[in-house]
Amino acid sequence: MNERRRFFLSGQPLAIAVATVSVVVAVSAGAFFYVDNRAERLLSAREATIAEEDLKLLEDLFEEEGRAGLVRAVARRAALPSDNLGIVAVVDELGTNLAGNVEWPGDLRADRTWRPISTTAGSGETVDGFAIAITLADGARVLAGRDFSADRKFRASLSEAMIVALAALLIASLAVALGLNRLILSRIDAIAGAANRVGRDNLAERIPVGAERSEFDRLAQVLNFMLDRNETHLAQMRTMTDAIAHDLRVPLQRIKAGLRSSASVADPSRQQQAIEAAITDADDALRTFDALLAMARAEAGIGKDVFELVDLARLMNDIAELFGPLAEDKGQRLEVVTLPLFARGQTLLLKQAVGNLVQNAIKYAPPAGTITLRMAAHDRKVLLIVEDNGPGIPEADRAHAIQPFGRLTRDRHIEGSGLGLALAAAFASLHDGALRLDDAHPGLLATLELPEIVESGTEVPKLATN
Repeated sequence: MNERRRFFLSGQPLAIAVATVSVVVAVSAGAFFYVDNRAERLLSAREATIAEEDLKLLEDLFEEEGRAGLVRAVARRAALPSDNLGIVAVVDELGTNLAGNVEWPGDLRADRTWRPISTTAGSGETVDGFAIAITLADGARVLAGRDFSADRKFRASLSEAMIVALAALLIASLAVALGLNRLILSRIDAIAGAANRVGRDNLAERIPVGAERSEFDRLAQVLNFMLDRNETHLAQMRTMTDAIAHDLRVPLQRIKAGLRSSASVADPSRQQQAIEAAITDADDALRTFDALLAMARAEAGIGKDVFELVDLARLMNDIAELFGPLAEDKGQRLEVVTLPLFARGQTLLLKQAVGNLVQNAIKYAPPAGTITLRMAAHDRKVLLIVEDNGPGIPEADRAHAIQPFGRLTRDRHIEGSGLGLALAAAFASLHDGALRLDDAHPGLLATLELPEIVESGTEVPKLATN
């Protein structure tokens, strides 16, 4: 037997199924035989009461009419059509049969005790049953009882049928258990095989999902979603690593060159200039590292434990006040429209996320352009919207634009690290929200979505969103 077949014929599901079926069959058999035994005892007790009453009648008849009357009554009783149950017989003191429908059992004692007997009927058939007997005043003995032969044959047939039924149930249940075991283990084998292939760096491997949408298919979908996220995160890590190596190489080389230059010149003023330039480049590198650290913390979910109720209208006004002078320097107009909305989160992170969007809009909007900050409520979500009338971002490049260092080719000449939108997206994800980029016709419409809307107690207008 090969390893795969051995795998499918063993396994915990099959062992559990076999144990369960065995217990069910054993309990069913025990219950049947208990009921059968109990019924036999109850029937025997009932028949013993009837036989004792019959014997008492015969005893009273003997006292009234003597032996002759008793023999006549027993003979009449024996001559009646038999119901295959009643047993009656009378013998003299020597054991000679005087009347009855059965031979007197040789080992039956006349002590008024309900005992099992085995004897022969008048027709020659064997009689197995119970009887009770007494000795009369003249030495004759009389018995009354019940024949259980037919009942025992019926119960024996019923027991055989029960055994056959339980055996069939056991076989059918084991067949079903084996089939279920193979089905379950085949799905587990598919999941384990996919996991092993993923573990061998085949990150594109996915677990097959059937069309029946069973529980295993739901599990496969969840695991595939997890694998998709892991593959995305690993791809982002590779991209980030490559981008760090590329984008930080230049400032580090500048720092090295500046320090080397300061060490090789004798003019103190030129040394000071070289050192200050190196410090500036080092500050740029540190800001980049700080941004990457903040992004990593947000993606790891660090900071949710200190969420508080944030006044979003106040936050938007603070951002407009902070970046207003920067927009005025470029001749741009910064407008803000707020609503009395609140959400749970970190004020500083939300302010930095929206601030990055505003700073990005100021950078790309044309002189005399308009930048609008507005709020909306839609589907139990708070929308913080930053809209400009700049060049916008083509739809094909929007997913790349929110990646770390995801700068567009056209913007390579513009100063910046390419982390602003990526930070905003990471902070939105930390707040169980998302950053969405759309076309403002013209310009860019950046929307920061936050869940768990909390209103200030007034009716909040549900504004239409693009």
